[in-house]
Amino acid sequence: MQQSNQKSPTSSWGANIDIVSYGSGIYNTYNPNTYVTSGGTSAAAPMVSGAAALLRSYFPTWKALKIAEQLKVTSDPTFYSVPQNLQYATKLGKGKLDVLKALTDTTSPSIAMLNKTIADNNDRNHLPGDTLRLTGVFKNYIRPATNGVVTLTCTSPYATIINNTFSLGNLNQNDTINNNSNPFKVIIANNTPVNTPLEFKFTITADGGYNTLEWLADTVNRNRMNIDVGNVVLTVPSNGSIGFTNPYATPGAGFSYKDYGSLFYTSGFMVG
Repeated sequence: MQQSNQKSPTSSWGANIDIVSYGSGIYNTYNPNTYVTSGGTSAAAPMVSGAAALLRSYFPTWKALKIAEQLKVTSDPTFYSVPQNLQYATKLGKGKLDVLKALTDTTSPSIAMLNKTIADNNDRNHLPGDTLRLTGVFKNYIRPATNGVVTLTCTSPYATIINNTFSLGNLNQNDTINNNSNPFKVIIANNTPVNTPLEFKFTITADGGYNTLEWLADTVNRNRMNIDVGNVVLTVPSNGSIGFTNPYATPGAGFSYKDYGSLFYTSGFMVG
């Protein structure tokens, strides 16, 4: 992030970002025996790493994941109001690193969604007309959360959500709850084009103004099919390949046995 609180032109963005930090105009040591002003993710990442080390020195019993959650939940989201950042709304993480708040906040919980899954209770081929069931495990890593709620949204016109909320209730530190018995349900439209990407957003809220986002992506009506029989899964694309659509082991499940991952990189079938 630039000193103006704008996203740096060369920085990545997306649903996989947790937190951002300044990465331009950073005064740093340099060989030989001097100082320079540097920038880039190589300057931003050490800012967060240093904050994590400082936080660990204050809370020596905290594990790494709890440290990471504290940094995320206490980050400052106000940079999203900068006009140049509006196009990246919710895609630059929870907020900007705030070391002081990370060291002093004693009230915020931090709930994460783990083990996210999408199932159609059939053949793993998410086709038009299918009902998808989205589940996960929700864990509170830090302080107690009361009246937690998860709300599912999706902006695609090809996804109709018929069960969009799940109540977490009250979660103490390290408590978990899953929605296996009450999954989010999404119907894929009959007119869904081939290889349509869907992005599902889970908004998690709790008392005291707490909120955070989790994401889950899927591609539906794919031009390939997974043959799932017993312990064996094989992807059969529509282009004549076996296992994967292209020669680079993507996309597809390849050929897997007992969920050990694909047993080959590329393959073919010859008849003569």
